[in-house]
Amino acid sequence: MKTLHITIIIILVMGISYVTDKSVMGYGFCCAHTSSEPYTPPLEQFKSGIDLYHIKCNNGMIAVVKYDDNLPLCVKFDHIEKIKARGISLLLNVPDSQPAGLAIEGLNHSYSIGQKIDFKIKFNGTALRCDDPRILVTDSDGVIVWSSNTVVVSCAPADNEGYKQLQRHASDFGDLRINDNSGWHRLVVVFNDKTLTRDFWVDSKETHIVIPNGFSENKTSFQPENVIIKSGMNDTVVWQNDDFIQHQIIADNYSNPDFYDSTHFDPRNNSTIGAGQHFVYYFNTQDYGTFGYHSESGQHGMITILPPDTQRAQLQIQHTPTPFEGHYSNYRISIMKGTKVSWDNIDNMTHTITSSTGVFDSGLIPPRTRFTLDTSTLSPGYYDYFDKLHPKLSGGLRVMIPTTENDIMLVQAAKNLVESQTFMEKYPNALTYVQHGYYDSVVFIVEKQVYPSNPADDGTRDLRLEVTYDPNHNLKNISIVCGGPVSLDASDVVKYLNSESCLKPNS
Repeated sequence: MKTLHITIIIILVMGISYVTDKSVMGYGFCCAHTSSEPYTPPLEQFKSGIDLYHIKCNNGMIAVVKYDDNLPLCVKFDHIEKIKARGISLLLNVPDSQPAGLAIEGLNHSYSIGQKIDFKIKFNGTALRCDDPRILVTDSDGVIVWSSNTVVVSCAPADNEGYKQLQRHASDFGDLRINDNSGWHRLVVVFNDKTLTRDFWVDSKETHIVIPNGFSENKTSFQPENVIIKSGMNDTVVWQNDDFIQHQIIADNYSNPDFYDSTHFDPRNNSTIGAGQHFVYYFNTQDYGTFGYHSESGQHGMITILPPDTQRAQLQIQHTPTPFEGHYSNYRISIMKGTKVSWDNIDNMTHTITSSTGVFDSGLIPPRTRFTLDTSTLSPGYYDYFDKLHPKLSGGLRVMIPTTENDIMLVQAAKNLVESQTFMEKYPNALTYVQHGYYDSVVFIVEKQVYPSNPADDGTRDLRLEVTYDPNHNLKNISIVCGGPVSLDASDVVKYLNSESCLKPNS
């Protein structure tokens, strides 16, 4: 089970203002301080040394943390969905007190994506008579993904407590369904400044593909032939064989390496499906793109893997051992367009993330705070950045939308190289695919090679030739990978291949 973490952070901020006590975007961030409202604004509480768990809010507001900067806010409960709709992620910021007398009944251990979630809330005991439960659901990172639409009643500080008995059904709070995020979730009931939590699992939907009766005899197609998978939603694919003979699912090429290996070399041979049986494969949805597969009788299908609607990449700001020399840690990364990239400053000094061309600028990021960049507005390409306070610190970000046209161009350029031609002549059955990263590489790979230097070793090895290109599609490097990379000049790569000093094809 992945544990929900709510980070407790105490920092001293000198001369920097992040959030004032004024409303942000008209959605009731923070509240005006009056004599009838005993708590100071959340940022003032935070700066005074109160930890995030114990921030207090006025007027029926609820304490949250902005994911972008890890600083506290007080928001009106009925504004949470409006704030989320503006693309602002909120982390729930309440202690789990498990109050006596408050219970959640009928919540299942697991649900499917899109399935209605039902339960009951019961309370018997002493409570403010004006209060009513409020319901939240967070994902495994603590981000609020759903909130109830119940009207929140504000309790005056002078309201008296008394005996209260209540029972509420999930339907009283709205239609609770998790539609776009599988994994562990947490149901949070907020009542009388106390919280009760229960965890539950959300399974992704299965994508079903049928091999119909008469598949080989009548040359019918997979049903459907083309499917689309979105991360966290329907990334488990089930092939059901309704034909009267067995069939096999076979990846066309190495564009999805794990799927290729599973359908070619899995010793259990699970992708061979008997009559009336099925084959299940869970796709690693980080490998976005389109790839094909076929049956042993020649019919073809296509699978497209799309990224989730909201992606996150979390990095850390920490300079290299020599102060202010070189690069940040994780200083060169590649991400899909639309990913929200966060930098957590785990250093003991203030830094910035500033684009070299002025496209983005974090402003000052003190220790123990976060800067988040939404890349949905950036064009695909490379973005160098640096620290304005310590300019020798630098990094690079690549925003990607991989295209088939670009991959074809890279593969063709790689095949024109002498090294690649030598490799293909020596291993004509080698597979070719593009490996996307900060730099793109074209990989030529021979599977299931036996290492000849140790006859007692009956394991297998891969032999790979990797051709890497820089951002301008100029040749950057050529390397041989044989149980570990071997850096060679171009002429030496050919000599290395001709010497057969690495691997030999299976006999």
